Amino acid sequence: TTYLYGVDHDFAIVCISSDTANIFGVANGIYPNWEEDIEHEVHAELYEPDGSFGFGQDLGIQVFGGYSQSYDHKSLSLTARSEYGSNKINYPVFPDQENTEYGVLVLRNSGTDWGKTMFRDALASGLIREFDDIDPMIKNPDMELQAYRPAVVYMNGEYFGIHNIREKMDWRYLENHFDVDKEEVDIIQKRHTADQGDAEAWDEYFEFIEGADFTNPIDFESLENWIDPDHFTDYFLTEIFVDNNDWPGNNNRRWRIREDGQKWRYFLYDLDRGFGLLPSTGGWNSGAWDSPSLNYVTETPSTQGWNQEWSTLLLRKLLENDDFKNKFINRMADFLNIIFAEERIHSRIQEYEEIYTPEIPMHAEKWWSNNNWADDVAQMYLFSEGRTDFMWEHFDDFFANITGVAALGLTAVPEIGGTLHLNTVNLGADNFPWAGKYFEGVPVPLKAVPNPGYIFTGWSAATLEDEPIIN
Repeated sequence: TTYLYGVDHDFAIVCISSDTANIFGVANGIYPNWEEDIEHEVHAELYEPDGSFGFGQDLGIQVFGGYSQSYDHKSLSLTARSEYGSNKINYPVFPDQENTEYGVLVLRNSGTDWGKTMFRDALASGLIREFDDIDPMIKNPDMELQAYRPAVVYMNGEYFGIHNIREKMDWRYLENHFDVDKEEVDIIQKRHTADQGDAEAWDEYFEFIEGADFTNPIDFESLENWIDPDHFTDYFLTEIFVDNNDWPGNNNRRWRIREDGQKWRYFLYDLDRGFGLLPSTGGWNSGAWDSPSLNYVTETPSTQGWNQEWSTLLLRKLLENDDFKNKFINRMADFLNIIFAEERIHSRIQEYEEIYTPEIPMHAEKWWSNNNWADDVAQMYLFSEGRTDFMWEHFDDFFANITGVAALGLTAVPEIGGTLHLNTVNLGADNFPWAGKYFEGVPVPLKAVPNPGYIFTGWSAATLEDEPIIN
């Protein structure tokens, strides 16, 4: 057990105890030898911010991550194994999740965002993970997302800085969220590297994509046996909006249950190079919001970064299908109106800023030569102030069938008389009157549903037919 005196943190506290040589030893320590796959047994404990005990057990510790492993302050993984006593951490680490056991936890240093805001990835993914502020206004994205919780770590009783607790997106994640065994899944990363299972089904699927013509209804229908186009759309739209320049040729991981009829799904993770940290149109950490990300993921051959031809092939071919293209465009309009609304993003940054402000000085003193944290957070505000408006312009410029952006106002008379379903947006009395924007030249489905005791009598716009469903 670790005893800490005079310690006061707003975050959860993770205490790690081990022989110092296991962590920092030149011969076999995980920090100096971060390029090697070294794991040591440690004792780890979690305490809640109020000081109450969460869990304590022996776990395996490793350095975790990609390029950010080279940083002075590294991400760590804590893995439960039977050889250390138990293959599960039996504790509700993430209070907003139903899960009460985990096979592995990641203590993330915020990736490429280390030394900057310390919450860029958590905020970006949180926009499509946390919907309490907008439910049930929009059909929520159906996505595999990492849970998140900020923490501070003490290593052998000494303060070791901020680490964000995250789920590791491996077979254990799938076991937790989908109740499937390790042997039942394929997990593929990059072009066709199998992290779990094998790549046979993926290669068969990709061969189909290469030969398919998705303007042909038969080929498009066949695609739906392999993947859910709505899931694929939400995944790409999210990455495009946040301007993640460490993707799609990298940080691209898919999975499926190894059974006939099961579909490929994407993990969403590592968004820490987005939100103005590494934009294609501005310098490092410039907050530039005007990166034309849709061009970036449809250019071939690639001229930028991690964009590789295989990683964008499906999107490029799907956009040749007019029906898919219109759904892709309308779903982005829904996102921009609700999920990626400027004021919502601005408010979220504010929330994270307030959470991290008390903890940053101690972390900065431990790890940073200069504390420019407030300026780095300001770059995220800068990105948020321009990105949403730019994306309206970007889609308008990119798609030939879009002829402009139109303002749209909706309400019901009386407001309690019913609900309106605009594409994937759902509006009721609490939302009326509602104002948004949509792309001209692209048909938007609209449906009126009267509440009990009311009937639909028509639309106020004379150009619309008096039918409750408009396609």
